[in-house]
Amino acid sequence: MIRTILISCLILLLPEMLFSQADAGFTIRRYSTENGLPSNGIKGVEWDESSGFLWMATEAGVVRFNGQEFKSYTRLNMPGIATERMAYIIRNNEGNIFTADMGGNLLKSAGNQLQFSYNIPAAKTGNRGLFRAALMTSEDFFRETMLHPKILKHDLAGGTFMPDNPRSFYYILRDSLYYYHAGDEDLTLLHSSPLRIKSGFKIGDESFIMAPDNQVYRLKNAGHDLEAIPTVWPSGHPGTAGKNFRLFWESGMPHPVLVNENNAWIFKLNNGVIQADLICNQIPLDAFIYHLQYSEKRGILFLGTDSKGLVVISKNNLRNFKYENAGINQRNAYYSQVELPNGNVLTNEGHELGDAPKGQNKLPITGGFGFTIFLQGDSILWYPAYNKIIKMSSLFSYNYKTGITTGFPSIIMRSSSAITAIGKETAVCNSIGIGYVSGDSLAYQYRFPPGSGDPSFYDMKQGPDGMVYLAGCAGFLRYDPKLKKLDTLFREENFCVRTISFRDNYILIGTYGNGFYIWKNGILKPMPLDKNKYLLYTHCFFDDQLGYCWISTNRGLFKVRFTDLLTAWEKNTGFVFYQYFGKNDGMEMTEMNGGCTPCALRLKNGNISFPTMDGLIQVDPKKHKTDSLGSAIYFDELIAGKKTFAADSSAIRKLPSNTSEVLVRLAFPAWGNMENIYVEYELNGSGEWITAETEDGSLLRLSGLRHGDYIVKIRKAIGFGTENYSYAEFHFGITTPWYNQWWFYLLTFLAAFSLFALFIHLRTERYRKNQLKLEKQIAEKTWELSQQNDALEKSNSLKSKLISIISHDIVTPLKFLTVAGNNLREKRSQIPEELQQETIREIANTSQELQLLSTNILNWIKYQHENRRLAKESFIPAETVNQVFGVLLSIAKQKNISLVNTVDPTIEIYQYYEPLKILVYNLVLNAINFSERGAVTVSAKAEETVLQLQVKDDGVGMTPEQVHNILSEQIIISSANIDKRKGNGLGYLIIKDLVKTTGSSLAIQSEKGKGTTVTITIPVLKPVKNDSGA
Repeated sequence: MIRTILISCLILLLPEMLFSQADAGFTIRRYSTENGLPSNGIKGVEWDESSGFLWMATEAGVVRFNGQEFKSYTRLNMPGIATERMAYIIRNNEGNIFTADMGGNLLKSAGNQLQFSYNIPAAKTGNRGLFRAALMTSEDFFRETMLHPKILKHDLAGGTFMPDNPRSFYYILRDSLYYYHAGDEDLTLLHSSPLRIKSGFKIGDESFIMAPDNQVYRLKNAGHDLEAIPTVWPSGHPGTAGKNFRLFWESGMPHPVLVNENNAWIFKLNNGVIQADLICNQIPLDAFIYHLQYSEKRGILFLGTDSKGLVVISKNNLRNFKYENAGINQRNAYYSQVELPNGNVLTNEGHELGDAPKGQNKLPITGGFGFTIFLQGDSILWYPAYNKIIKMSSLFSYNYKTGITTGFPSIIMRSSSAITAIGKETAVCNSIGIGYVSGDSLAYQYRFPPGSGDPSFYDMKQGPDGMVYLAGCAGFLRYDPKLKKLDTLFREENFCVRTISFRDNYILIGTYGNGFYIWKNGILKPMPLDKNKYLLYTHCFFDDQLGYCWISTNRGLFKVRFTDLLTAWEKNTGFVFYQYFGKNDGMEMTEMNGGCTPCALRLKNGNISFPTMDGLIQVDPKKHKTDSLGSAIYFDELIAGKKTFAADSSAIRKLPSNTSEVLVRLAFPAWGNMENIYVEYELNGSGEWITAETEDGSLLRLSGLRHGDYIVKIRKAIGFGTENYSYAEFHFGITTPWYNQWWFYLLTFLAAFSLFALFIHLRTERYRKNQLKLEKQIAEKTWELSQQNDALEKSNSLKSKLISIISHDIVTPLKFLTVAGNNLREKRSQIPEELQQETIREIANTSQELQLLSTNILNWIKYQHENRRLAKESFIPAETVNQVFGVLLSIAKQKNISLVNTVDPTIEIYQYYEPLKILVYNLVLNAINFSERGAVTVSAKAEETVLQLQVKDDGVGMTPEQVHNILSEQIIISSANIDKRKGNGLGYLIIKDLVKTTGSSLAIQSEKGKGTTVTITIPVLKPVKNDSGA
């Protein structure tokens, strides 16, 4: 693809490769190493008419050329080539093309491919002249000569070979003619002095020689008899005049070509006479022509030079006409045209163009004229031109019969006004409306309403139905001259309608920028465009009266068969073959002009003249060939990834399994315009033909491929007609990846089944474990709920008892305080002093007991709150004990009880500070409360992770039953007894709760009448700090 792009760029950039000869009507293209040819030294050229390829032997391998792209065969891509220096290339009498390298390897062309055929051993090099002559004659003769080689006395290294029949040939050397038949020991001399042989050639199956006097003789009776044949030259001018002419003929050529200076003639045998037909008059003289081939079917001449590459000369299909005196003050862009009596054309710029002598006829129009002219009947020519009287453009008429020009100064004409005949009336459409020429003015039949849009009109014609159809920027309009009614049939915003044309019941409508349409019976359909969409800008439809429509555009000229267009309209087909004409056909300026009437002109000689931006283009529709596109189409190679495979390689049937895209390169002749190459492909019989979206149509990109076998069908349009295609078929395959093999599917199924079974097993096991876990959790929760229920029942019972005790222990002392206080107040004088003092002491003691009871109740309630959040902290227990002693010291003094703190002040622990403080408070308070004398001692013993805190008193002590009740879950709570201090008191209920809160344990050692020792073992999360080492 890159090579193709580079070649295309070189075609545009190198002026020496392509230039047009407008006068002679030939286009000459030069190819060298600068634009794709691998070597400038051409060793041989052979044209294959059946395939449409030109084969060349060069000093850099064999080259195949299709008119657009070179394909080289070298040692890199052709195993049969030992050296790129080729010896020769020939086409034998059977039409087969062979080429040989300097190493004796012989290859044969087969359609688009080159195949290795034979190898001539080095020991037989002395016979290579005979081998070559036999090969020119027939392949069987060559094989026979290879099997039974002969050493001839004559050296066949030089001279000219002419095959006579499949087993014999003529040989011309040093003015003598020889003959050889298979099996002969040597050559047979036929003719020599005094008859000297200058050259020899064949026309069809007959052999001829040319004498030094240029007389041609036909060889008869195996060359023993000679028959003089006259040669007829065009215009009586012999091409053999002078000494510089050369006769080119090689085996396989149907006709010889004689070249003399710039001219080339082809020899044909006609009724016993050689007819010399001039085929070219522009042969370049700047290079030595080594080989020559001519395609009469395509009209192409191929010249192989010894050092300047390849020259391709083709006859132009079109002729350019330009104003000879053009300059900076002259326009060379033309629009409307008028044919003059001598066959020349008068353009709207007033320029006379054509082959006839200029200035010998009276011109119907002097000077320039407008874009719209109309010939009414056979004598009246209507046109707009500059009116000197009014100093603006107005309507004029010229009468061919009288030669009188009439001006209509009252009828102002714009450049985009239209003129036609409506019945017998001359009608003009301008920005005001549609009017008939009446006298020296217009009688308007219809006036455009104000604000009706752009008033530009480019075409106006009366149809077979009597209606008048208009083309302009307002759209496609229809005017009824009887009803004087105007209808808009079609309008596309921002696109002007430029031209209309009638064909039976169809109306062709061309727009500027939006393609063209066909209207029939009220139905409008857009028509398929060419592949490059040049037809978006349609200037003109012209019927050549041979069944074809010629369409001019901004980018060249098209030819299409009318029946193809109408079939596309009727059957809604998406493809129409348009034959394109451009620079390769001799067109120097491809931008053609429209928006004028007439948009093209039929000349008396049958040619059609089209206006362009640079002169006129004329085409002869009768002489133009429509069968030169070529029908051959081949598969060249397949590219998969980074590998390239020949089309006949067996490897393409088993491409790697990871192949998802392949490129298929096609080969086909393309000697004209690439715009005429329409290639489509179908994959695996899908019925869907896909256009090859490539620059030159020769590369197909097949994407999204999966494993399997593929059949690619290709079709190439080869001319007009709905089914005029050439077809080719190509097979390739992509191997099935291992993960798509049957055994992989089986393994996958087994693995999936095993995984599924394992999944079911694991899931079942999981469900079983979850069930066991759930049962365990349910049992645990059930136990916890049972425990909580028991605890709640105990708590409720405890709270009920507590409430009754609190009610008794608070209300009774309060009643006592009330009664005692009232008695002291009311009967103080009657009560002895000693009794008063005792009563006051009892009041004070009762009040103090109420205070302590209230404090304990509040603390107990506070730590019963489950949501209370506690934070542990580091503190010194000795300081905590001192703080508690400070609160209870007054109570102890009243009872003459001493408080002793023996806790080591160096001990520091990490625990709940506040609960531990209250715990010590209650233990000391209980000890004071149940003691009448002695001391309350607090001590501590530090271990690694616990602290043993002891509170010892000398009080009343407890019985084992009381100790058991305190430590048991069922706590017997009795109220404080003022007189006897009986019962356990509320303190131990709080103590036990705080012991649980701090995670501690409680131990009580007591004996009735000897005091009590309470030990609290407190866990600490951090090691106990003891600076003294205790």
